[in-house]
Amino acid sequence: MKTVYSVDNNKSLQINQVDDSYVLKDGETFNEPQTPLYEPLSFVHGNIFGISKEEWQKNVAPSNGNNQGSETDAKIVQLTKTVLSQSAILKKQGEDIEKLMSQNQVSGGTSHV
Repeated sequence: MKTVYSVDNNKSLQINQVDDSYVLKDGETFNEPQTPLYEPLSFVHGNIFGISKEEWQKNVAPSNGNNQGSETDAKIVQLTKTVLSQSAILKKQGEDIEKLMSQNQVSGGTSHV
């Protein structure tokens, strides 16, 4: 499994888990962006960038009325990456269990159950 990063129409970060054979679409990258990211975000040459903290505080934060937004966003990004990673691990474990069960059935199972 791989993680794909993109920027949506609202200039927000999108994170998705895909198969290893996934082919990137326009505006997508496997390159993990640096955090914290301050919106609005942009996609440039296969990388995702945000504005500087100073620029965000000067221009965006006053209109949002919340100076903690980007820190919360950074925590959400980190949590999303953790969830995607755990999901990939669980999927792999499920595949391994399925494979072992199949092998066990082919070999006749166990006689000491």
